[in-house]
Amino acid sequence: MLNGYTNFHMDKITPIANSAAKRQEGERFKETQDQEVKGGENVGVALLTYPVLMASDILLYQSDLVSVGEDQKQHLELTRDLAKRVNDLYGGRKWKKLGG
Repeated sequence: MLNGYTNFHMDKITPIANSAAKRQEGERFKETQDQEVKGGENVGVALLTYPVLMASDILLYQSDLVSVGEDQKQHLELTRDLAKRVNDLYGGRKWKKLGG
């Protein structure tokens, strides 16, 4: 796949996923909590948005299988939640829900 094609579609899907995501979902990730302990109020917003970006990538390619380590299972849970939420908001099955 051409890189420009991927960037174009990521530019479309990520804002939808970001608008469907809840702040608390980003805050529950272990990486975010660890950085908040270290950095306090100086934690960058990227820690909250990276999990949504990863979920967007999975949803864009409509992956059936995603190889992740134990520490990445939260990302798959978020991906499932976002797919369901977007499908419920916009009707139909816009995004394939992992595992079903």
